Formats: sequence, C-alpha cells, structure tokens
Amino acid sequence: MRLRAVLTRIDDQTSAPGADADAQRLALLGEPADLATYRSFLVRLYGFEAPVEVALQMTSNLNDVIDLRARLHTRLLRSDLAALGIVDVTAIERCTLIPRFPDVLEALGWMYVIERGRMLHSILHRHFQQKLPVLAASAATYLASERSAARRMRELGATFESVVRSDLDVDHVLHATQVAFRAQAQWYAYEQPAQSHVA
Repeated sequence: MRLRAVLTRIDDQTSAPGADADAQRLALLGEPADLATYRSFLVRLYGFEAPVEVALQMTSNLNDVIDLRARLHTRLLRSDLAALGIVDVTAIERCTLIPRFPDVLEALGWMYVIERGRMLHSILHRHFQQKLPVLAASAATYLASERSAARRMRELGATFESVVRSDLDVDHVLHATQVAFRAQAQWYAYEQPAQSHVA
C-alpha cells in the first residue's frame, strides 16, 4: 500500500481528535509563563508518555520494523524535570488508560499520536525561549527534540508503507489512533490532585 495513501487516510480520519489534541497542548501558550506552569506541563507529559513508551517497548517485533530507541524521549523529560527539581519521577502520577499493545499495528497507531503531538514542540519551544530563556536553556531538551520531529514522522510513514497490507490493516491502525487520542484527551483534562514532586 502506498505510504501517502496510508498517512493521508490516518490524518483525514483523525482530524477532529487531532485538532482537539493540538488545542490541549497549545493551551499552555495562554497560561502564565513561569516555572510552576512549565514544570506542571512537563509532569503532565511524563505521566502520559512514560507508560506509552513502556507499552511500546513491550510490543513484540516492533523494534524489527522501526527504530524504537530513537522514539523513546521520556529520558529527555526526566532530564528536564531533574533540572527543575523533580529527581524522583516514580512519584509522578501516570495515566492508567494505556493498554498493552497486542501487535505492531496497534503500537504504531499509538506512536502516531505521540509523534503528532511532538510536531507542535517547535511552537512551545520558541514560546519558552522568549518568555523563560534561562529555563529554556537548561530544561528544554525534550521540547528541543522537535528538530527531528518531521524526520521521525517521515520514518513512521515509511514503516506504515512496509507493514500495512490492506484496508483492514489501515482500519486497525485508525482504531488504535482513536483510542489513543481519547485516552490522551482524558488524561490532559483530568484534574490531578495537588502534590509536590520537588526535591
């Protein structure tokens, strides 16, 4: 199946939840540009993306079709959080809506949602460089990874081209993306109980 057809179908059929996800992430631009806001933002990202990365690593044969190591970015989040005083990430609440992925196609659907969100990091990175330049210089390695976001999405598209063999496969990936978008929306809308993670 042609790469362009697969990616176009996924983009088109997830446009509504994708737009909602973009709005949730970019809502940060309207919040106070201060240390507490930035730290809370990274904590929320970690709480969702860390369990997704664990599930990706547990998916059989996924690393055979895509370079998984290049997509494990919560190590960058841990580094940024440590720079902000959060050295024990085990205390961070994590999303419990992440399933174990039964196959590569489902894992790739969730990966698409994560990578799509990271495409916005150039906007957020510039925002913090302008508003909080000291923080951006010392605790924005995760946001700075947006420099390779487009390349990673192209590589994900090439992977779809190699593993998606039928319309049923596309539907399987689409179902996974829809589940992932719903879980992500619930997580970002969830009011976490107030707690201190700062060492």
